[in-house]
Amino acid sequence: MKLDKSELIHLANLSKLHFTDSELEKLSKDFESIIEFANEINAYSGDCEIISNFKTVEDLREDVVENDLTKEKILSNAPDSRKGCFVVPRIME
Repeated sequence: MKLDKSELIHLANLSKLHFTDSELEKLSKDFESIIEFANEINAYSGDCEIISNFKTVEDLREDVVENDLTKEKILSNAPDSRKGCFVVPRIME
C-alpha cells in the first residue's frame, strides 16, 4: 500500500507538521516500509516464542520500608530552608 501525496499532506496537517516535497517523498517511502512490515507481521500464522526482558515477580526483591531519611537530612541539601520547609524564589507577584 502506498500513500499518495495528498494523503500525506492531510496527515501532516492533522499533526500540525509541514514538509517540503523532498521530505514528503522520503516520508512516503518510510510509511511504505512500515506498512509492508506490519503486513508481514499480520500474515505470519506460525507459532512464536514470546521473548521478554521483564523480570518476573520471583526475580524481584522484597520491598522493605526504611526510615533513614529525616527532615533535617533532606533539608540539609537545600540552598535555603526556613521552619522545616524549602524556600524557593518567588516567581509571581
